[in-house]
Amino acid sequence: TPSVHDTSTLRQWWSEERDRRGFLNALGLGTENDGELTPELAQRLLSALMNAGSRLCLVPLQDWFLLDSELLSDDPSLERVNLPGTVGPENWSYRMKPFLEDLARNEPFIGRLQEISRVRRVKTTA
Repeated sequence: TPSVHDTSTLRQWWSEERDRRGFLNALGLGTENDGELTPELAQRLLSALMNAGSRLCLVPLQDWFLLDSELLSDDPSLERVNLPGTVGPENWSYRMKPFLEDLARNEPFIGRLQEISRVRRVKTTA
């Protein structure tokens, strides 16, 4: 899993982490793409994670939204669910930016999800 409820989202981690090369190398993606986290790079990252060989791969909704920049909050820190050791109104109050109905009609986003899941399905059933 790229992130969980008690850690930064993949997007927030990417914006704060200065050494992304190890992560990219571990996924076999090389290090030429360690700049901006574009939807195309996010698709490559999420595809690599889905094909890492684990029986389960859990990806928080916020990390899937990387596939379409229109779905992202303006501030990556607003996508985090919980900050352990703190008490405040921002904890456990995440609300996704798009309405569910709009998300269900977002064909480019759905297509990217299907492409990633199709590769995973082939790999896990082979």
